[in-house]
Amino acid sequence: MTRWVLATKFTFNAQPGNPNAGGNSRKNMYRAIEGSLRRLQTDYIDLYWMHAWDMMTPAEEVLASFDALVQSGKVRYIGLSDVPAWYVARAQTLAEQQGRERIAALQLEYSLVERNIEREHIPAAQELGIAVCPWSPLAGGLLSGKYKRGAQTGPTEARLEIQKAAGTTIFERYNGQELESLDVLLEMSKESAVRLRKSR
Repeated sequence: MTRWVLATKFTFNAQPGNPNAGGNSRKNMYRAIEGSLRRLQTDYIDLYWMHAWDMMTPAEEVLASFDALVQSGKVRYIGLSDVPAWYVARAQTLAEQQGRERIAALQLEYSLVERNIEREHIPAAQELGIAVCPWSPLAGGLLSGKYKRGAQTGPTEARLEIQKAAGTTIFERYNGQELESLDVLLEMSKESAVRLRKSR
């Protein structure tokens, strides 16, 4: 028997030129869930994510819309992705105060080169009883080892420029410090491998 958690997201505009087909409004959320249910050929989604904060839709509307989907049985749990910590705190407080479905999870970028969530998001999640699901733990591939200095596949800097030009989020912020972190990580990995071999 196969077991899984089925999750999907909404926010980004699926119909260019149609302002009602994007954002976190009730109209777009309902449009998106119906499309997802149809494409996935299912009656419900286990975890429904708000993909990004649109900086426009009030948290009250988002929560009321989420709650209606849970009450209808189309969604089991709700989550927020890439939102400010203050928005998380406001949304969860409103949900508790109004008796609405509470935020179950946060999806946030987190890796050795992107640790900003440790300052406010992680403490907020712990205090408010919200799970954290990191995205891009390998920093868009930077920490995988394929972007080594002097690699045979071409200069790392050139490959990173290609990624930046393609709009890969982490590479838009690339400033060179990430390669220094990678150098330290690779050195620590080598030392750890040596210690492991000696202990056998």
